[in-house]
Amino acid sequence: MTFKSKGFKTIGLITVILIVFVALYNVYDNNRVTVVRQEVEIDDLPDSFDGFTILQITDLHGKRFGKNQEHLVSKINSCEYDMIAITGDMLNSYGDCDFRPFYELLDGIKNKKNMFYIGGSDLVAYDHRHTGEKTWYGKELEEKGCILLDQVHSIEKGKDKIWVSPFESISWIGHLLKEARENIQNGKYPAKLETYKLQEQYMSRLKEELEALKPSDTVIALEHYPYATDDPSHIPRSLSNYDLVIAGHYHGGQFRIPFYGALYIPDPASSRKGFFPAQEDVCGLKDWGVFQQYISKGLGASSPIPLLRFRLFNTPEINLITLVKEKQ
Repeated sequence: MTFKSKGFKTIGLITVILIVFVALYNVYDNNRVTVVRQEVEIDDLPDSFDGFTILQITDLHGKRFGKNQEHLVSKINSCEYDMIAITGDMLNSYGDCDFRPFYELLDGIKNKKNMFYIGGSDLVAYDHRHTGEKTWYGKELEEKGCILLDQVHSIEKGKDKIWVSPFESISWIGHLLKEARENIQNGKYPAKLETYKLQEQYMSRLKEELEALKPSDTVIALEHYPYATDDPSHIPRSLSNYDLVIAGHYHGGQFRIPFYGALYIPDPASSRKGFFPAQEDVCGLKDWGVFQQYISKGLGASSPIPLLRFRLFNTPEINLITLVKEKQ
């Protein structure tokens, strides 16, 4: 046997060992959960809310962590928090829509106080996104303790309060409201007139609620899809209503490269269509100037190809976001 052939065999053996190691590690890694903690400084945060903690759960995609979600539930129930933010895609986006993994999770959570839910690209909780009319799925989530975030809610501590809201630009609400009113007036689609009337009522109420908020009010917005733009200088001023936006959707890139990060995120609005993103846009806290945004890597994985429904070097996570008064 020549030296060259021995070298090829050695390289081949090392390659096989590495592939086996990576596969075994990722089977282990995909089935554990870490708790990622983040402090967020907020100007004008009421004193009684200094230290207010939000548990974020997102992008389960029908994944199970032990029987009846026992590992995930145990991790959640060991945390102390004041509010839960469930930010969408809790069901499998492809194939059979199995509700049980999500329902098992909801049933196992002990502290459900202020448990808000906002949907993603999975089964909708509303018949129409901008009417507020609930589907049977939305009603079941309410029965299990979720507050469907279709309007602005307040959380009070003594005389102080903060606000939790859907992430909606007032200018965008105004556009939808104008469109609904025009459709009603024109009467072009008689079969949809009732939907347009519901939309007008819902959007009018939401617009009034957001416009009633004072600049000094602390407003936390929940959204599945992160806000993204290649031109931060053109962020709508109406988004200054929000102090913090909490989102998911990106899965931390799902497949991550050690010492580098994500190669792709589903952000078709970016100049590179999501490929080779700035890592600060993938996950964690980012200050957009007008507001801050926190993106979780989430828990599960999604792909139209079953064999690719896993995470690579990307540990599933839940997130504890603690609000603190801005340090002077």
